[in-house]
This record gives sequence, structure tokens and C-alpha cells, in this order.
Amino acid sequence: MTRSEPGADTMTTEPDPSKLGTDARLTLIGEISRMAVGDMPSARAFFTALERTLQTFCLDVIAVYAGEPLSLRMQVGGVPARSGAVVPAGLALVAAIEGKAVTSKDLRAEQRWPAPPWASAAARSQVAIPIAYRGKRVGVLDLCSPWVNGFSKADLDTLGTVADFLAVIIAQESWGKGDTSSPELQRAYQRLQEFSELKADILRNISHEVRTPLTLIKGHLELLMEDRTSTLLPEQRKALTAVCDRVDDIVTIVDRTVSLSPVDDPAPAYEKILVGELLREVIETFDRRARQMTVTLAVVPVEQDLYLYGDADKIRQLCYNLLDNAVKFSPDGGQVTIQAMSEGANVHLIFADQGIGIPERQLTQIFETFYQIDGSTTRRFGGLGLGLTVVNRIVDAHKGEIWVESEVDRGSTFHILLPKHVPQVQS
Repeated sequence: MTRSEPGADTMTTEPDPSKLGTDARLTLIGEISRMAVGDMPSARAFFTALERTLQTFCLDVIAVYAGEPLSLRMQVGGVPARSGAVVPAGLALVAAIEGKAVTSKDLRAEQRWPAPPWASAAARSQVAIPIAYRGKRVGVLDLCSPWVNGFSKADLDTLGTVADFLAVIIAQESWGKGDTSSPELQRAYQRLQEFSELKADILRNISHEVRTPLTLIKGHLELLMEDRTSTLLPEQRKALTAVCDRVDDIVTIVDRTVSLSPVDDPAPAYEKILVGELLREVIETFDRRARQMTVTLAVVPVEQDLYLYGDADKIRQLCYNLLDNAVKFSPDGGQVTIQAMSEGANVHLIFADQGIGIPERQLTQIFETFYQIDGSTTRRFGGLGLGLTVVNRIVDAHKGEIWVESEVDRGSTFHILLPKHVPQVQS
């Protein structure tokens, strides 16, 4: 689950101060309308429309449901869930039954309907809107915002128009065939799901094809550098070390890309993890790199018997990614501080840096796939924006919680709560 500043308990009930203006709403409607009537394949147009809506409104999750019983057909953002999952009792079922948009301004305070299971812990308000074509309901559009009272009247009008265009995109699958029967709509949704699964397959295949040759390259480089009989000059050894570092960077990106396809992943392989030992392993990985960047790594002493049950490989990757970000965004001479402590039934991990910080308006977006604080091609810092996405998914898989405190030009502090024991599955 994800917790960030907008979702904190101290948050006011005022709407998001960055509410969209008229121009932004018209731009979104214009883009989706062109997708609906253009030559883009319907499946791609549908998915792109959801992505653009999520980005424009800075949503936690946007999902589309269809069928009887109402089931998840596609989502963007939130906690990854399997397509076909039955939608539990909540606003979406109410919208489907009543045939009109329904909202919850504050999910925590009202406590009438829970957020959908594919929303993260950051979700604070929700709206569900029927998708109808020629008077017949063909689905439900479900949106969760990280802000209390996150949908204004103008927002709801815009989202209603988005739902209408989504209905047109769905109906295109049966144009020219004389009807919009249920089988046709089911085939349309099936094509949408196939498009989503194809993306996951591409990620996995590319990752495999790239990782294998990289592993061979690194192995040969390390053999050459470790050969004591070698007559390598200092400049040559330095150059080989730099190549090894870059190979490590690419392997890290590949590993993160693999982690972006969690739908078919098994549940975490729980085992007892001594937190101090795990942190020492991660720190050793960064020792050489941190010295080269003149960044100091400071580890607050950890209780020797502090432990948790989790997937060791995934928790190690979580720590690696957070430390990678902290070191990358730290200035020369800066310090990265790592802490771990017992906090009730949880272990509290803290990664603090003195880097560039994160603007408040972007705190709810940093866990999105491929998101960069500075997305321009000339940005100072490298990377694909995958590290925090992977961290968020690992925390979710362990039923944990993550949030960030940050100040521009002063640094960021990431907090992670992980249960000490295997979370109980609620029936």
C-alpha cells in the first residue's frame, strides 16, 4: 500500500489545490475524442485514454468493469490485480444498479463503502460512472483520487464525457455488424485485455534477451580484472571498472523491468530475515560507488535480533532501489542515512538523503511506472523511472506501507513499514 502526503491523516478536507483548469479538461476531451474517431486500434485507444485520464487528474487508480457479475477488465495505476476479479460491494455496484455516477468524498471518514482492492492506501475519494451505449450499460468507469473531495462538479462533467467516449470506442468493435450484442462487447473487452497482457509479455521477453549477454560480458570483464598475471595499466583497469559499473546499471534496469510484470508472479516466498545482515549486504554493494561519488553512507546501529518474515530477494531489491535513488540524487559530499527499528508488529525502514527533493505536487506520482520528476530528454539524472514502482509493488505484496517526506533542495526521506510476521489472508 502507498501512503504519501495527500493521504496523511493530517490532510485537510479541501480539494486538491492543483485542480484542473478549463483548458486542461478541454485538452483531455479533445485527445480522447480523436482517439475514439481516429484510426488508432480500439484496444490501444482505450488503454491510452485511461492512461491520459489518470495522468491528467493525478489519480491513484482508474479501472473499467464489465460483465455479470461485474468484473475487472482493465486498470491503470493502483495495486496490480488479475483481470476478471469480481468487483466487491462498493460504489461501482451502486453506479451499475442506479445507472448514474456516485461519489465518495472521503473514503476514510464516510466508511460506507471501501475503496476497491486494486486502489492503494493513498486513495481518499472515489467516483464510479456507468459506461453506456444507446441506453444500455456496457461497463463502469471507476476512479480513485489521493485527495479528499478530489472530484469537483467540473471534474465529474469531464469524466462523464470521457465515459461516453469510452463507450464509443467499445462500440466500434461491432460497427457495421448490425448490433451491439453482448458477445460483441465481450470480444471487445477480450481484445483490450490481450493488449494489456501483450505489454507484460514484451517486458519479460526483452528482459530475458538483454540480461543473458550482459551477464556474459560482466563475467569476462571480472575475469580479466582479477587475473593477477595481467599487465593491465592503471588507466586500463580504471576503464574496465567503469565499463563494469555501467553493465551493473543496465542489469539493474533490466531487473526492474522484469519486476514490472507482477500479475503472474507467485506470492512472496516468506523466510526469516535478519534486518541488520540484509542492510549490510546492500551497503557493501554500494561501497565502491558511493566513494566514487563522495557520498557518505551512514547506517544507524540496528538491533542484532531485529527480524521480519518476507521474501529476502524482494526485500533486498527494495532496499537496493531506495539506496540507489538516494545515492543518485545526493550531491557530492552529501550523506545518505539508513535506519531500521522495531515499531509494534512492524519493522520500520528509513532511507534519508540530502538530495534535490521532490515537489509536493509530485509526491503522489513518483511511484508510477516510468515517472520522472524531470522527464525532459536533458534531465541531469539517468534512469527509466522504474525503481520506486518496483519498491511500491514489493511493499504491496508484503501488505506493508510506504510514504515519503520531502523538501525541495533539502532532501527526501522514505519510510517503509513491513510486517514482522506473515500477513494473515483475510477471507
